[in-house]
Amino acid sequence: MFMRKILLASQSPRRHDLLVKAGYHIETFPPKLSEILNKNLSLDDALIDIARQKWVAALAQYPELKQRTEVLLCSDTMVVDKGEALGKAKDREQAKSFLESMSGQAHEVKTSILLGIPKTGKYISGVYTTKVFFRSLKNEEIEDYLDSEEWIDKAGAYGIQGLAGNFVDKIDGSLNTVIGLPVEFLPDLLSRLEE
Repeated sequence: MFMRKILLASQSPRRHDLLVKAGYHIETFPPKLSEILNKNLSLDDALIDIARQKWVAALAQYPELKQRTEVLLCSDTMVVDKGEALGKAKDREQAKSFLESMSGQAHEVKTSILLGIPKTGKYISGVYTTKVFFRSLKNEEIEDYLDSEEWIDKAGAYGIQGLAGNFVDKIDGSLNTVIGLPVEFLPDLLSRLEE
């Protein structure tokens, strides 16, 4: 299998694990920034904008990156319920309202990917969308899930790879998009980056 090194501008253990399982060697450069969605852009463009902000922040915070010729990967994931972007819940009450709203409904999970070569500044980006169908959730199930605290620091207040996987009836699209990085689309993006 062809091994490639990726410089990962993320502190997400889920993104790291997905890349390692897909056979990539990873070096991590997590940038510090406040991820604020630009309301003047479409959701897809706003997600790419956040990935671009991570690119800029990573290069500013790790100046040594500017000389690197490997691929730097930046990404962001957003849950979209009834056209509204749900970020990470600020507290238990908000997490509960997110889950109640998605109960018995379909919602979308969008993940942006920006890949670029720091030394040349050339990059390519894309947004991938998966539809997730939740079954109807009982109040006790939601409360038990909130008690687990698994919802903390997750877009839409759930992680499909954990206990909330039990809430899902079906998905239409890539499971990896919902987890946080659709690694199956990387080879195509990488080959387009090298054109």
